[in-house]
Amino acid sequence: MGAPVAAHEDGPELVRFARGAAVMLLVALLLGALMGLAFTRLQAIYVPLVTPFVIGFAVGLPIAGVRMHFDVRPRLPAICAAAFGGLLAFAMYQLLVYVQITGFLADNLPGLLERAVARPDREVQAFLEGQTGHEGLLAYLAFVSEGMGAELSPLGFVGRREPGLGVTLALLVVDAVAAAGATVFFTLLRSRPLDLPPEPPPVRPGRRVREVIARTDTGTLLAALQSMERGDYEAAGRVLRNPSAEDRHALAVIHDPDTDADWTLEVIDFEADGSPRVRSRRQLSSWDGQALWDELRVRG
Repeated sequence: MGAPVAAHEDGPELVRFARGAAVMLLVALLLGALMGLAFTRLQAIYVPLVTPFVIGFAVGLPIAGVRMHFDVRPRLPAICAAAFGGLLAFAMYQLLVYVQITGFLADNLPGLLERAVARPDREVQAFLEGQTGHEGLLAYLAFVSEGMGAELSPLGFVGRREPGLGVTLALLVVDAVAAAGATVFFTLLRSRPLDLPPEPPPVRPGRRVREVIARTDTGTLLAALQSMERGDYEAAGRVLRNPSAEDRHALAVIHDPDTDADWTLEVIDFEADGSPRVRSRRQLSSWDGQALWDELRVRG
């Protein structure tokens, strides 16, 4: 019967975890698309390595906020969502720039517009391949790496320096990794309190209490101590319940009523003038001390 109870108690935790992970992915999707669109508008000031850092900051902080709101303590969902958001922002930017550049070519190159009425994508691709000698996506990347195409480079002012196909490819890979890494970094940095072990509840200082539990004569005290030596604290309590002819001794306990810390038992002698003197002390478990005291308080 224990397993179903545990599963029931874990249910709300799993639901919150699932919701947090789903919302983080949704936020990453939306912010990635928005950041890609925003940087397309600012293509002229795109700076390799710096812009991915900005993407990471802008996408990572909201994801961290979602993680903290839903208290998703495992790091893996946050890392996956952040890396996804950073890569999506970078990929969205590159895709939108590609659409802009191919649209610009279709609209502005002489003779291409007429030929591209039916299938503009094929005509633009054929133009890029003819200009660069490469095929597919490499034709586009080679075009924006050299010559007049460099003015349209998605790498901003760095691309305008005509870095060449190899450097352009390298920068694109580095920027993609940087965008994902920066987003993960800012996500984990902002939500770092969730990665720390939860603070233990404040430890309340012990409240030690001293109470005299019995007054008795010498014979009764010796009989009670003998029972304690045998480990029978209940019997010692029953012995101490017997009425005594004279109160020449007393037993006191020092304990914390709010914890199970060990008790201290004091044997007290009374001097001729009635002043108390502690003759001995011994440690006993809270269990034994409670058994002794409970038996003492029983009334026959």
